[in-house]
Order: sequence, then C-alpha cells, then structure tokens
Amino acid sequence: MEIQRNIDALVRAFEARNLPVGFGIKNAATAREMAQYADAVVIGSAIVSKIEQGLLQKQEMAQIIAEIHSFVYAIRQELDRR
Repeated sequence: MEIQRNIDALVRAFEARNLPVGFGIKNAATAREMAQYADAVVIGSAIVSKIEQGLLQKQEMAQIIAEIHSFVYAIRQELDRR
C-alpha cells in the first residue's frame, strides 16, 4: 500500500509539470515526433554539435550561425504545423 501511495504521488507531481524532451533531437522530423509526447523540445546539444562541427571544419562564424539559424527555423516550422 505504501508503494502505491508513493507511485500515485509521483505521478501527480509529474502531471502538474511541463515535460521537456531533449535527447536525440537531431532534426525537424525527430522534433515533431517527440513533441507529440512532450510540452517542450530542447535542441541545445544539437546546436552545440553544429558549432563544434563548424569549428572543426574551420568555417567562418557567420556561416556557422547561418546554419544554426536554418536548423532552428526548420524545426520551428515543423512544430508549428502540428
């Protein structure tokens, strides 16, 4: 009985909160898919990866920023369609 009360309390606590998801969001398609189950989609790691790739490829910062802008814009467009 004690275990059930703890589980019920945990479920109630999570029901009252927003649920963000950020693991594995690599593109607009995965963002759209995960948005079905979450209140927010976090793409911070994907942006950091794009910066890292750009620096390793010796891209100009303006080009890296433009690619990040395109990436974020594509995700925003996809999420707005749902």
